Amino acid sequence: MSVEQADWDPNLNKTVEDRAAEYARLRGGCPVALGYDAWGADRFWGMMRYQDIVSVVRNPKAFANGTARLGIRRMPLESDPPEHSQIRRLLNPLFSPKAMAEREPLTRGVAAEYVDAFVKAGGGDAIAEIARPVPTQVLLMWLGQPREDWEQIKAWADAARPQQVLSEEQGKRIHDAEQALWDYSWAMARDRQANPRDPAVDPVTAILSGTLDGGPMPEEHAVGMVRLVLAAGHDSTSQSVGIVLHFLATHPEIQAQLRTDRSLVLKASEEILRLNSPVVAMPRTVAEDTEFGGRQMCSGERMMLFWASANRDPEVFEDAEAFRLDRSGKPHMVFGNGIHSCAGAPLAKQEIVAVVNEMFDRTTGYELAGEPTLQPMQQYGFATLPLRVTR
Repeated sequence: MSVEQADWDPNLNKTVEDRAAEYARLRGGCPVALGYDAWGADRFWGMMRYQDIVSVVRNPKAFANGTARLGIRRMPLESDPPEHSQIRRLLNPLFSPKAMAEREPLTRGVAAEYVDAFVKAGGGDAIAEIARPVPTQVLLMWLGQPREDWEQIKAWADAARPQQVLSEEQGKRIHDAEQALWDYSWAMARDRQANPRDPAVDPVTAILSGTLDGGPMPEEHAVGMVRLVLAAGHDSTSQSVGIVLHFLATHPEIQAQLRTDRSLVLKASEEILRLNSPVVAMPRTVAEDTEFGGRQMCSGERMMLFWASANRDPEVFEDAEAFRLDRSGKPHMVFGNGIHSCAGAPLAKQEIVAVVNEMFDRTTGYELAGEPTLQPMQQYGFATLPLRVTR
Protein backbone atom coordinates (compact mmCIF):
# COMPACT_ATOMS: atom_id res chain seq x y z
CA MET A 1 0.00 0.00 0.00
CA SER A 2 1.46 3.37 -0.99
CA VAL A 3 1.63 6.54 1.04
CA GLU A 4 -0.77 8.14 -1.43
CA GLN A 5 -3.48 5.75 -0.26
CA ALA A 6 -3.36 7.07 3.28
CA ASP A 7 -6.57 8.57 4.64
CA TRP A 8 -4.73 11.67 5.86
CA ASP A 9 -1.32 13.24 6.36
CA PRO A 10 -0.54 13.40 10.10
CA ASN A 11 2.96 14.76 9.60
CA LEU A 12 2.33 18.35 8.63
CA ASN A 13 3.41 20.98 11.14
CA LYS A 14 -0.06 22.41 11.68
CA THR A 15 -1.50 24.75 14.26
CA VAL A 16 -3.98 23.44 16.80
CA GLU A 17 -6.80 24.95 14.77
CA ASP A 18 -5.66 23.22 11.56
CA ARG A 19 -5.27 19.92 13.33
CA ALA A 20 -8.63 20.29 15.05
CA ALA A 21 -10.36 20.75 11.69
CA GLU A 22 -8.64 17.66 10.32
CA TYR A 23 -9.53 15.62 13.39
CA ALA A 24 -13.16 16.74 13.08
CA ARG A 25 -13.23 15.59 9.45
CA LEU A 26 -11.81 12.20 10.39
CA ARG A 27 -14.05 11.70 13.42
CA GLY A 28 -17.05 12.29 11.18
CA GLY A 29 -16.02 10.27 8.15
CA CYS A 30 -12.97 8.12 8.88
CA PRO A 31 -12.56 7.65 12.64
CA VAL A 32 -10.09 4.77 12.20
CA ALA A 33 -7.72 6.43 9.76
CA LEU A 34 -4.73 4.98 7.94
CA GLY A 35 -1.66 7.18 8.26
CA TYR A 36 2.12 6.94 7.96
CA ASP A 37 4.84 7.92 10.36
CA ALA A 38 6.87 11.11 10.04
CA TRP A 39 9.12 9.56 7.39
CA GLY A 40 6.48 7.76 5.32
CA ALA A 41 7.91 4.35 6.15
CA ASP A 42 5.48 2.61 8.49
CA ARG A 43 1.72 2.64 8.40
CA PHE A 44 -0.42 2.97 11.48
CA TRP A 45 -4.08 3.17 12.43
CA GLY A 46 -5.09 6.50 13.91
CA MET A 47 -7.94 6.34 16.43
CA MET A 48 -9.85 9.63 16.48
CA ARG A 49 -13.01 9.16 18.55
CA TYR A 50 -13.05 9.35 22.33
CA GLN A 51 -15.12 6.21 22.85
CA ASP A 52 -13.05 4.17 20.37
CA ILE A 53 -9.91 5.09 22.28
CA VAL A 54 -11.54 4.07 25.56
CA SER A 55 -12.42 0.71 23.98
CA VAL A 56 -8.80 0.22 22.90
CA VAL A 57 -7.21 1.09 26.26
CA ARG A 58 -9.63 -1.25 28.02
CA ASN A 59 -8.50 -4.16 25.85
CA PRO A 60 -4.72 -4.55 26.36
CA LYS A 61 -4.91 -8.15 25.23
CA ALA A 62 -5.83 -7.10 21.68
CA PHE A 63 -4.05 -3.73 21.69
CA ALA A 64 -0.80 -4.09 23.59
CA ASN A 65 1.70 -1.58 24.89
CA GLY A 66 4.43 -3.92 26.08
CA THR A 67 6.67 -3.64 23.01
CA ALA A 68 10.14 -2.16 23.51
CA ARG A 69 10.66 0.70 21.06
CA LEU A 70 14.12 1.72 22.25
CA GLY A 71 15.76 -1.62 23.00
CA ILE A 72 14.98 -1.90 26.72
CA ARG A 73 11.36 -1.52 27.74
CA ARG A 74 10.52 1.77 29.44
CA MET A 75 8.14 0.56 32.09
CA PRO A 76 5.35 1.02 33.03
CA LEU A 77 4.62 2.68 29.66
CA GLU A 78 5.84 -0.33 27.68
CA SER A 79 4.20 -3.04 29.74
CA ASP A 80 0.87 -4.86 29.90
CA PRO A 81 -1.10 -6.58 32.67
CA PRO A 82 -0.42 -8.30 34.97
CA GLU A 83 3.14 -6.95 34.94
CA HIS A 84 1.93 -3.38 34.49
CA SER A 85 -0.18 -3.34 37.63
CA GLN A 86 2.81 -4.44 39.72
CA ILE A 87 4.92 -1.58 38.38
CA ARG A 88 2.20 0.98 38.96
CA ARG A 89 1.74 -0.18 42.55
CA LEU A 90 5.43 0.54 43.03
CA LEU A 91 5.30 4.00 41.44
CA ASN A 92 1.93 5.34 42.58
CA PRO A 93 3.02 6.11 46.18
CA LEU A 94 5.67 8.43 44.77
CA PHE A 95 2.88 10.63 43.41
CA SER A 96 0.33 10.29 46.22
CA PRO A 97 -1.36 13.43 47.61
CA LYS A 98 0.87 13.17 50.69
CA ALA A 99 4.02 12.90 48.56
CA MET A 100 2.93 15.82 46.38
CA ALA A 101 2.19 18.00 49.42
CA GLU A 102 5.71 17.31 50.69
CA ARG A 103 7.18 18.23 47.29
CA GLU A 104 5.19 21.42 46.82
CA PRO A 105 7.60 23.80 48.62
CA LEU A 106 10.45 22.59 46.40
CA THR A 107 8.37 22.94 43.23
CA ARG A 108 7.12 26.37 44.24
CA GLY A 109 10.66 27.45 45.14
CA VAL A 110 12.11 26.56 41.73
CA ALA A 111 9.18 28.23 39.95
CA ALA A 112 9.55 31.35 42.10
CA GLU A 113 13.25 31.63 41.32
CA TYR A 114 12.79 31.60 37.56
CA VAL A 115 9.58 33.61 37.41
CA ASP A 116 11.08 36.27 39.69
CA ALA A 117 14.07 36.73 37.38
CA PHE A 118 11.77 36.80 34.35
CA VAL A 119 9.54 39.49 35.84
CA LYS A 120 12.44 41.62 37.06
CA ALA A 121 13.74 41.63 33.49
CA GLY A 122 10.37 42.89 32.25
CA GLY A 123 9.66 39.64 30.43
CA GLY A 124 11.42 37.73 27.69
CA ASP A 125 11.11 34.29 26.13
CA ALA A 126 8.97 32.36 28.61
CA ILE A 127 9.92 29.03 27.03
CA ALA A 128 13.68 29.44 27.43
CA GLU A 129 13.48 31.23 30.77
CA ILE A 130 10.62 29.43 32.57
CA ALA A 131 9.00 26.49 30.75
CA ARG A 132 12.21 24.62 29.99
CA PRO A 133 14.23 25.00 33.20
CA VAL A 134 11.52 24.70 35.85
CA PRO A 135 10.09 21.20 35.14
CA THR A 136 13.50 19.75 34.29
CA GLN A 137 15.13 21.02 37.47
CA VAL A 138 12.20 19.93 39.64
CA LEU A 139 12.47 16.46 38.11
CA LEU A 140 16.22 16.15 38.70
CA MET A 141 15.90 17.34 42.30
CA TRP A 142 13.11 14.78 42.80
CA LEU A 143 15.40 12.09 41.38
CA GLY A 144 18.22 13.19 43.67
CA GLN A 145 20.41 14.28 40.76
CA PRO A 146 22.48 17.46 40.40
CA ARG A 147 20.22 20.34 39.49
CA GLU A 148 22.82 21.76 37.14
CA ASP A 149 22.46 18.71 34.86
CA TRP A 150 19.18 20.12 33.56
CA GLU A 151 20.50 21.79 30.40
CA GLN A 152 22.28 18.64 29.26
CA ILE A 153 19.26 16.45 30.01
CA LYS A 154 16.99 18.86 28.16
CA ALA A 155 19.34 18.97 25.17
CA TRP A 156 19.47 15.17 24.97
CA ALA A 157 15.68 14.86 25.33
CA ASP A 158 15.16 17.44 22.58
CA ALA A 159 17.58 15.72 20.24
CA ALA A 160 16.10 12.27 20.90
CA ARG A 161 12.55 13.38 20.15
CA PRO A 162 11.31 12.27 16.70
CA GLN A 163 11.24 15.19 14.32
CA GLN A 164 9.06 15.68 11.25
CA VAL A 165 11.94 15.60 8.80
CA LEU A 166 14.57 12.93 9.23
CA SER A 167 17.93 13.28 7.51
CA GLU A 168 20.93 11.02 7.96
CA GLU A 169 22.48 13.66 10.21
CA GLN A 170 19.29 13.95 12.28
CA GLY A 171 19.15 10.18 12.61
CA LYS A 172 22.66 10.18 14.08
CA ARG A 173 21.74 12.95 16.54
CA ILE A 174 18.71 10.97 17.69
CA HIS A 175 20.82 7.84 18.16
CA ASP A 176 23.57 9.68 20.06
CA ALA A 177 21.08 11.48 22.32
CA GLU A 178 19.22 8.25 23.06
CA GLN A 179 22.48 6.55 24.01
CA ALA A 180 23.42 9.46 26.28
CA LEU A 181 20.08 9.24 28.11
CA TRP A 182 20.48 5.50 28.54
CA ASP A 183 24.04 5.96 29.83
CA TYR A 184 22.82 8.54 32.35
CA SER A 185 20.05 6.17 33.46
CA TRP A 186 22.46 3.26 33.92
CA ALA A 187 24.82 5.51 35.88
CA MET A 188 21.99 6.54 38.21
CA ALA A 189 21.01 2.93 38.83
CA ARG A 190 24.59 1.82 39.46
CA ASP A 191 25.15 4.72 41.85
CA ARG A 192 22.07 3.82 43.93
CA GLN A 193 23.07 0.16 43.97
CA ALA A 194 26.43 1.15 45.40
CA ASN A 195 25.06 3.96 47.59
CA PRO A 196 21.40 3.24 48.36
CA ARG A 197 19.30 6.08 49.77
CA ASP A 198 16.04 6.16 51.68
CA PRO A 199 13.46 4.60 49.31
CA ALA A 200 10.76 6.71 50.94
CA VAL A 201 12.28 9.83 49.41
CA ASP A 202 14.52 8.59 46.60
CA PRO A 203 12.58 7.26 43.58
CA VAL A 204 15.54 5.45 42.03
CA THR A 205 16.28 3.52 45.22
CA ALA A 206 12.55 2.78 45.58
CA ILE A 207 12.43 1.36 42.05
CA LEU A 208 15.58 -0.74 42.50
CA SER A 209 14.35 -2.13 45.82
CA GLY A 210 10.95 -3.06 44.38
CA THR A 211 9.83 -6.54 43.40
CA LEU A 212 8.35 -8.07 40.28
CA ASP A 213 6.61 -11.45 40.08
CA GLY A 214 7.71 -12.17 43.64
CA GLY A 215 11.41 -11.62 42.98
CA PRO A 216 13.84 -8.69 42.96
CA MET A 217 13.28 -5.97 40.37
CA PRO A 218 15.46 -6.80 37.32
CA GLU A 219 18.10 -4.12 36.87
CA GLU A 220 17.16 -3.66 33.23
CA HIS A 221 13.54 -2.89 34.14
CA ALA A 222 14.62 -0.36 36.75
CA VAL A 223 16.87 1.39 34.25
CA GLY A 224 14.05 1.45 31.70
CA MET A 225 11.81 3.18 34.23
CA VAL A 226 14.47 5.79 34.96
CA ARG A 227 15.01 6.34 31.23
CA LEU A 228 11.29 6.93 30.73
CA VAL A 229 11.21 9.54 33.47
CA LEU A 230 14.27 11.36 32.09
CA ALA A 231 12.19 12.46 29.09
CA ALA A 232 8.53 12.03 30.00
CA GLY A 233 9.11 13.61 33.41
CA HIS A 234 9.71 17.08 31.99
CA ASP A 235 9.18 17.18 28.21
CA SER A 236 5.39 17.40 28.01
CA THR A 237 5.30 19.48 31.21
CA SER A 238 7.53 22.11 29.63
CA GLN A 239 5.17 22.17 26.66
CA SER A 240 2.17 22.41 28.96
CA VAL A 241 3.61 25.36 30.88
CA GLY A 242 4.19 27.20 27.61
CA ILE A 243 0.70 26.39 26.31
CA VAL A 244 -0.98 27.64 29.49
CA LEU A 245 1.09 30.83 29.64
CA HIS A 246 0.34 31.53 25.98
CA PHE A 247 -3.38 31.00 26.40
CA LEU A 248 -3.60 33.33 29.38
CA ALA A 249 -1.52 35.96 27.58
CA THR A 250 -3.95 35.90 24.66
CA HIS A 251 -7.12 35.69 26.78
CA PRO A 252 -6.82 38.59 29.24
CA GLU A 253 -10.37 38.14 30.52
CA ILE A 254 -9.61 34.59 31.66
CA GLN A 255 -6.27 35.71 33.10
CA ALA A 256 -8.14 38.36 35.11
CA GLN A 257 -10.70 35.81 36.33
CA LEU A 258 -7.98 33.46 37.58
CA ARG A 259 -6.13 36.28 39.29
CA THR A 260 -9.32 36.99 41.22
CA ASP A 261 -9.92 33.34 42.12
CA ARG A 262 -6.74 31.28 42.34
CA SER A 263 -8.72 28.15 43.18
CA LEU A 264 -9.62 27.97 39.47
CA VAL A 265 -6.02 27.85 38.21
CA LEU A 266 -5.75 24.05 38.06
CA LYS A 267 -9.15 23.52 36.48
CA ALA A 268 -8.50 26.27 33.94
CA SER A 269 -5.08 24.83 33.09
CA GLU A 270 -6.56 21.40 32.41
CA GLU A 271 -9.25 22.92 30.20
CA ILE A 272 -6.60 24.87 28.28
CA LEU A 273 -4.64 21.66 27.75
CA ARG A 274 -7.77 19.80 26.68
CA LEU A 275 -8.06 22.30 23.83
CA ASN A 276 -4.33 22.33 23.11
CA SER A 277 -3.11 18.83 23.97
CA PRO A 278 0.70 18.77 24.28
CA VAL A 279 0.89 14.99 23.79
CA VAL A 280 -1.00 14.61 20.54
CA ALA A 281 -1.04 10.80 20.45
CA MET A 282 0.47 7.67 21.96
CA PRO A 283 1.07 4.25 20.38
CA ARG A 284 -0.29 0.76 20.79
CA THR A 285 0.50 -2.46 18.91
CA VAL A 286 -2.21 -4.66 17.39
CA ALA A 287 -1.60 -7.95 19.22
CA GLU A 288 -3.90 -10.16 17.16
CA ASP A 289 -5.67 -9.98 13.82
CA THR A 290 -8.86 -8.06 14.45
CA GLU A 291 -11.52 -5.86 12.92
CA PHE A 292 -12.16 -2.46 14.46
CA GLY A 293 -14.33 0.32 13.13
CA GLY A 294 -14.75 -1.44 9.83
CA ARG A 295 -10.99 -1.71 9.26
CA GLN A 296 -9.11 -4.99 9.16
CA MET A 297 -5.99 -4.84 11.32
CA CYS A 298 -3.15 -7.35 11.33
CA SER A 299 -1.10 -8.53 14.26
CA GLY A 300 2.00 -6.40 14.68
CA GLU A 301 0.60 -3.26 13.08
CA ARG A 302 0.86 0.00 14.94
CA MET A 303 -1.99 2.08 16.27
CA MET A 304 -1.92 5.69 17.47
CA LEU A 305 -4.46 6.94 20.01
CA PHE A 306 -5.04 10.61 19.22
CA TRP A 307 -5.71 12.22 22.59
CA ALA A 308 -5.82 15.61 20.85
CA SER A 309 -8.77 14.49 18.73
CA ALA A 310 -10.59 12.74 21.58
CA ASN A 311 -10.28 15.88 23.69
CA ARG A 312 -12.38 17.78 21.15
CA ASP A 313 -14.91 15.05 20.42
CA PRO A 314 -18.35 16.75 20.42
CA GLU A 315 -20.00 13.44 21.31
CA VAL A 316 -18.30 13.72 24.70
CA PHE A 317 -17.64 17.43 25.30
CA GLU A 318 -20.46 19.89 24.85
CA ASP A 319 -19.29 22.97 22.96
CA ALA A 320 -16.04 21.07 22.48
CA GLU A 321 -14.16 23.80 20.62
CA ALA A 322 -14.66 26.37 23.39
CA PHE A 323 -12.90 27.04 26.69
CA ARG A 324 -15.36 26.43 29.52
CA LEU A 325 -14.56 26.49 33.22
CA ASP A 326 -17.90 24.92 34.08
CA ARG A 327 -17.13 21.76 32.13
CA SER A 328 -18.04 18.46 33.79
CA GLY A 329 -18.73 14.90 32.76
CA LYS A 330 -16.26 12.50 31.16
CA PRO A 331 -12.60 13.26 31.86
CA HIS A 332 -10.25 14.75 29.28
CA MET A 333 -7.35 12.70 27.92
CA VAL A 334 -4.57 15.23 28.41
CA PHE A 335 -2.69 12.74 30.59
CA GLY A 336 -3.90 9.66 28.73
CA ASN A 337 -6.62 7.23 29.68
CA GLY A 338 -6.94 3.84 31.31
CA ILE A 339 -4.16 1.87 32.95
CA HIS A 340 -1.45 3.75 31.04
CA SER A 341 -2.56 7.20 32.11
CA CYS A 342 0.43 9.29 33.18
CA ALA A 343 1.67 8.29 36.65
CA GLY A 344 3.43 11.63 37.02
CA ALA A 345 0.38 13.77 36.21
CA PRO A 346 0.13 15.07 39.81
CA LEU A 347 3.67 16.45 39.61
CA ALA A 348 3.02 18.03 36.21
CA LYS A 349 -0.12 19.74 37.49
CA GLN A 350 1.74 20.98 40.55
CA GLU A 351 4.44 22.54 38.37
CA ILE A 352 1.96 24.25 36.04
CA VAL A 353 -0.03 25.71 38.93
CA ALA A 354 3.17 26.86 40.65
CA VAL A 355 4.36 28.77 37.59
CA VAL A 356 0.98 30.45 37.01
CA ASN A 357 0.63 31.46 40.66
CA GLU A 358 4.16 32.83 40.81
CA MET A 359 3.44 34.88 37.70
CA PHE A 360 0.26 36.20 39.27
CA ASP A 361 2.05 37.01 42.53
CA ARG A 362 4.60 39.20 40.76
CA THR A 363 2.57 40.89 38.02
CA THR A 364 -0.66 42.73 37.44
CA GLY A 365 -0.77 41.37 33.91
CA TYR A 366 1.24 39.93 31.05
CA GLU A 367 0.78 39.76 27.28
CA LEU A 368 2.50 38.70 24.09
CA ALA A 369 5.52 40.79 23.14
CA GLY A 370 5.93 39.24 19.69
CA GLU A 371 4.93 36.29 17.56
CA PRO A 372 5.43 32.88 19.20
CA THR A 373 6.88 30.00 17.19
CA LEU A 374 5.82 26.36 17.30
CA GLN A 375 8.13 23.41 17.79
CA PRO A 376 8.80 21.46 14.57
CA MET A 377 7.68 18.10 15.87
CA GLN A 378 4.77 15.72 16.05
CA GLN A 379 3.79 16.82 19.53
CA TYR A 380 2.44 20.30 20.19
CA GLY A 381 4.18 23.13 21.96
CA PHE A 382 6.00 26.42 21.56
CA ALA A 383 9.65 26.88 20.65
CA THR A 384 9.54 30.54 21.67
CA LEU A 385 6.99 32.60 23.59
CA PRO A 386 7.89 36.29 23.96
CA LEU A 387 5.98 37.89 26.85
CA ARG A 388 5.82 41.40 28.27
CA VAL A 389 4.93 41.71 31.96
CA THR A 390 3.54 44.50 34.10
CA ARG A 391 5.08 44.31 37.56
